[in-house]
Amino acid sequence: MQRLATIAPPQVHEIWALLSQIPDPEIPVLTITDLGMVRNVTQMGEGWVIGFTPTYSGCPATEHLIGAIREAMTTHGFTPVQVVLQTRPGMDHRLDDPRCP
Repeated sequence: MQRLATIAPPQVHEIWALLSQIPDPEIPVLTITDLGMVRNVTQMGEGWVIGFTPTYSGCPATEHLIGAIREAMTTHGFTPVQVVLQTRPGMDHRLDDPRCP
């Protein structure tokens, strides 16, 4: 079995560290990686794909955070970059349940 450190491009660790500096706008002491919003970092050809999941469906900060990810990536030379919205399994089922706030 191979470990992620041996099969992932070396830049992946640098990108995770970079993304871990982006604060959540509502709780600035936590970052987007602390909250599990960054799902994956993948090299695709010459560029990068960032899997991103907001903390909840309809989060008003989604576009702001996607912009922050793009800015951080391009500022540090990781281009091109594509941010792909991913939902967690069952993330939206709560919207149909009147018992859930």
